[in-house]
Amino acid sequence: MDQHRIDDPRAYARYGVWAAVASLLLMLVAGAINLIVDPYGIHRIVSIDGFNALKPVADRNVSLLKAYQVRTVEPDAILLGNSRVEMGFDADLFSDHFGQTIYNSAIPGATIYEQWRYLENAVALGSVDHVVVAIDFLAFNTERPRVNPTFVDGRLQQSTPDELSRLAIRETAQDIIDVYFSLYGLQASLETVLRQDDPRASTRTPLGFNPVVESPYFWDRLGYGVIFEDKTWSMLQRLHRRDFSFAPTDVWPEGSLTYLERILALCRREGIRLELFTHPYHAWMLESFHMAGLWPAFEDWKRAVVALVAADDVLNGSLPAVPVWDFATYNPITEEAVPEIGDLETVPVYHWEQSHYKASVGTEIVRRMYGLGDVPAGFGQQITLETLEDVLAAQVAAREAYRAARADEMARLQVMADRLDPDDAGTRP
Repeated sequence: MDQHRIDDPRAYARYGVWAAVASLLLMLVAGAINLIVDPYGIHRIVSIDGFNALKPVADRNVSLLKAYQVRTVEPDAILLGNSRVEMGFDADLFSDHFGQTIYNSAIPGATIYEQWRYLENAVALGSVDHVVVAIDFLAFNTERPRVNPTFVDGRLQQSTPDELSRLAIRETAQDIIDVYFSLYGLQASLETVLRQDDPRASTRTPLGFNPVVESPYFWDRLGYGVIFEDKTWSMLQRLHRRDFSFAPTDVWPEGSLTYLERILALCRREGIRLELFTHPYHAWMLESFHMAGLWPAFEDWKRAVVALVAADDVLNGSLPAVPVWDFATYNPITEEAVPEIGDLETVPVYHWEQSHYKASVGTEIVRRMYGLGDVPAGFGQQITLETLEDVLAAQVAAREAYRAARADEMARLQVMADRLDPDDAGTRP
C-alpha cells in the first residue's frame, strides 16, 4: 500500500472549484476584451482610430451585425435592401441632412423574405416611423434559396409572438457566446486590432453603411473595364443557368410577392411611412437580362409590384398612397460609359461595376425622391397602373438608342453572350 497516496475527496472538489473559477475568469476577460474591441461594431462603447474604429471582420457576417446593431441605434428610419443599398446609401450623411437617425439595414444578397424579417426586427423596437425599401428583381426569384447561409431567423425580433420568437432566446444566447465568450470571438478581436492599418480592410459605419473606397479596385492595375467585364460575365452565367419565377416552390411555399405584401401590411398597421424604389442597374445589367431571356419576367415583375401596391392603396384609401419609384431603366446614370480594357485611368462616377452603384447614385436617388434639387433628366419616375405600360414601351426605344450609341460596348457584351452554353440554361436550382 502506498502510504503517500491520499484520496481526499475535498482536494478533488477544491481542484474542480478552482478550475471552474479559472474558466469563468478567462471567459470574463475574453468577454471584456471582445466588448471593448467590438469586432462587429454592435455597440461601439469604445471607438479609437488605429485601435478598433474599422470593423473588417463585420464583412463576414453582416446578417448578425445588422440584427443587433439596429437595436443599439434605435433609428427613426431604416433602409432595406441588399448589397446595392449597403454600398450605395450613406446613412450617416442622410441622417445629418434630415436631422434624424437613419439606419442602413441592407444585407448583401438578401432575398425579399429576409428583408421582411429584418423589417420586423427593426419595427419591434418601436422607434421606426419611416421605411424605404429598394426592391430588387433578383431578390424575388423563388428558384433560388429563400435565405442565405448566414441568415438566422431566430435571432430576429418579431411584431407578433409565435414559435420564432420563442427561438430568439436560444439563438441570441448562442450569438452572445460566439461573439463575446469564444475563441472565435477573441480571434475576431485580434484581427480587428491588427488590420486597422490595412488599406484593403472593409468596414461598416455605426449606421450600417459599407463605405467602399476606390483604391482596392486599382491595386492590381486592372482598371474598371476588366472589373465590368468580369462581373458581367459572372452575373450572366448565373442568370443563364437559373430559372426565374415568383410562384410558390418547395422552399418558397407562399411565393415571393407575399413578403412584399407583408411589408406593406406591417407598415400600414404600425403607421409607418413606406416608399419603394427599383435599383438603377447599369445598362450592362439590363442587357444581361435581355441576353439571359429574362426581360419579359423583369417587366412582369414591375407589373406585379405596381398591381400589389395599387391594391394595397385601395384597401387603405384613407392613408397616403405608397409611392413606387422606378430607376431600373435606361437613363443618363445607368448608361454611364464602360472604360476600355487597358484603360487604367478612367474612374466611373456612378458605378463600381454593372451590378453595384456608388454612393453618388444613392444621393441622386434621394434628391429625386424627395425633390431636393435637379437630377439628370430621365433619372427616376413614379410608376402606377396608369403609367407603367407607357414607361415599359418607352424603354424599348431607349434601349435601341443606347445600343446604337454604344456599338463597341455592345460588341464586348456579344462576345460574352456567344460564350454561353445553351445546354446549361436553367440547370442550377
